[in-house]
Amino acid sequence: MKTKLNSIFTLLALGLAPSVAMTQGLHGSGHTTLPVGNYSDGSILPSGQVITPTAAPGSTTQVLSTDYGQTGMQTQRSSDERTLYVTLGFENAVAVVDLFSGSVEGRIPTGWYPTSVSVKPDGSKLYVCTFKGNDGPNPTNGPAANATFLQARPWPLSKAQLNIIPVPHREVLEKLSDRVDDNNGISNRRPDPMMTFLHKKIDHVIYIVKENKTYDQVLGDLPSGNGDPSLTEFPQAGTPNHHSLAMTFGLLDNFYDSGMVSGDGWGWSTYAQTTDYNEETIAVNYGNGGNGVTYDAEGTTRLIGEGLPDFAPDPSQFTVRLTTLLDPTGSSSILPGAKDVNAPFGSTSFAPNSDRDGDQDADERSGAEAVGGHLWDSALRANKTVRNYGFFVDQAYYVTTQKDPTKPDPVLKVYLPISPTPFASNLPQAVPLEPELRDKTDLFFRGFDQNNPDTYLYNEWLRDVTVNGLPNLTLLRLPHDHFGSESTAIAGLNTPSLQMADNDYAIGKVVEFVSHSPYWRNTAIFILEDDAQSGGDHVDAHRSFGYVISPYSKRGVTISTNYDTVNVLRTIEDLLGIDHLNQSDANAAPMADVFTHTPNFTPYSAIIPGNLCAPPVDPNLVPACNSPSAKITKRVPELHDAGWWAENLKSFNFHDADRLDTEAFNRILWKGIMGDAPYPTVRSGVDMRKNRVNLLKRWEASKKSQPGSAVAMATPAH
Repeated sequence: MKTKLNSIFTLLALGLAPSVAMTQGLHGSGHTTLPVGNYSDGSILPSGQVITPTAAPGSTTQVLSTDYGQTGMQTQRSSDERTLYVTLGFENAVAVVDLFSGSVEGRIPTGWYPTSVSVKPDGSKLYVCTFKGNDGPNPTNGPAANATFLQARPWPLSKAQLNIIPVPHREVLEKLSDRVDDNNGISNRRPDPMMTFLHKKIDHVIYIVKENKTYDQVLGDLPSGNGDPSLTEFPQAGTPNHHSLAMTFGLLDNFYDSGMVSGDGWGWSTYAQTTDYNEETIAVNYGNGGNGVTYDAEGTTRLIGEGLPDFAPDPSQFTVRLTTLLDPTGSSSILPGAKDVNAPFGSTSFAPNSDRDGDQDADERSGAEAVGGHLWDSALRANKTVRNYGFFVDQAYYVTTQKDPTKPDPVLKVYLPISPTPFASNLPQAVPLEPELRDKTDLFFRGFDQNNPDTYLYNEWLRDVTVNGLPNLTLLRLPHDHFGSESTAIAGLNTPSLQMADNDYAIGKVVEFVSHSPYWRNTAIFILEDDAQSGGDHVDAHRSFGYVISPYSKRGVTISTNYDTVNVLRTIEDLLGIDHLNQSDANAAPMADVFTHTPNFTPYSAIIPGNLCAPPVDPNLVPACNSPSAKITKRVPELHDAGWWAENLKSFNFHDADRLDTEAFNRILWKGIMGDAPYPTVRSGVDMRKNRVNLLKRWEASKKSQPGSAVAMATPAH
């Protein structure tokens, strides 16, 4: 749409999130054009014409070969003003646009996430700056050996690149365009035979997201797989279900979390990519500077949940915004506004009451052509049932000045106290932030709060499922493997090892319940971490553990196919028969290698980490500790008690995910658990799948020679 103003200016209706605008005059043309990039729907505006990937033929130029979800778009015109170069962040490419014909001539592959392009004056070369680079191994997860890398964690390890690219001729450009398609997995946009088979078998998906652990940190001591036991802080005795589930339902030893940190990990884990806003702010929050802007990754804007209205007849934590509770006049509502600044295109909170054209036509979001959003948006558009347990709930209501988090706070009166039986006690625990999830969220299931046991969360999930049944898509957050709040954590879970054991038992109980129920025949459970930032790994800073648990999972094998978070979302979508969200998951391969056509309906029984059955843990937390038939691992003495952990971690902020100095936290974690074991040096990334028996024997022998370490292999007690 164009509107003339005094014959001088032209108003142009752009997409919903224009990210780049550059004024460039055309010599002798008498007018100015504004190349503009819209990060969420991939639009571009050269010479006053909007280019969008879904535009009608002839009306615009299609830059992208893929669907929604392009970011990092910046434009640069060639010196002869015939060609426009456009960076395509998620395609890792530069598009070449002929400005006279309005056609896209092709695309040139680049490094990871190009954000700017410049042209040599003679037109012979492109200078492309990429925002990211491969992290590589991060065994220290702290100070790096290379002094220019201030911290050996994912964001500081990821360095920008300068790509110097000769401008290709037409024949070469055609081949390079094919390379871009190959790099992006365009060939995966076809039905997969295994997914077609399983779509007829699987009606329920349980999607569990946890926090921050690497593969080596937990599974490095397994008798198979590519693990480095010297980096294992939470071995089998403390995490028996992590180990047993991997050895039972298929060990994925080449799985990677797409996110670098929780800040972008929740985007990758819920909508298969990130937004431009996220990319620009998370680097500031998690780089070598740290904590420069607010954490807006899970449904808040400037720490305020904008999904609720400013006023309601009965104002409470569950009916109005926090700002209104703190300021009943509602004048503070100007702070966050009505839009979630980090919501992906297609989400209800991306632009409230708006469609992709900016019109007030919310119905289009749920129509046949609706695309994008979060995983649950796609499920709901396909008329699937969804139930949310802990995803995108407001953590502001978990901040208390009280030492006992089970008590109301007379100072912060909006605080929601923890309860082991919230439903029976009529104590709601969650304020949902995402509009689409508001009536689909279990209000008695608490979100991210390190004071709260995951065992309590499992108990509430079990209660709700028993009453309401299992939906098509379950969103289940079990966050206690993040660790924190050791001085105030309840039920005696006041060390990282005990919190990890609590998390381990919770996932084991979920699988136990489902596999012993009628749901087992048509259910698949996916478990992953939102990122892998809080531990070392000898292969890569992104490598973590992933689980696909179902009757159709290949049992007792190691699967070394390269999979990541986006492959998980693609697989969930294919199993449920719902649409892909954007180009990332549409181009990802489904995880066909983890499945078999022949089901095995043998149920799973959870194993109790032995330390949960001894002081200081509340004996009421795990009643099964008293059962003679329970599987319980040997208790491993801890090096330090709760007082040591509370003292050493007292300066850390555990109110929400990652609001702390990760490098300092992980050094304390290593010292507190590994004792006198030397902090690891830089690793080569070698394949440790071979000679595992001898490798583990040497590791166990080294532990015996280090009496200051509590890490040890253990056997079941009974």
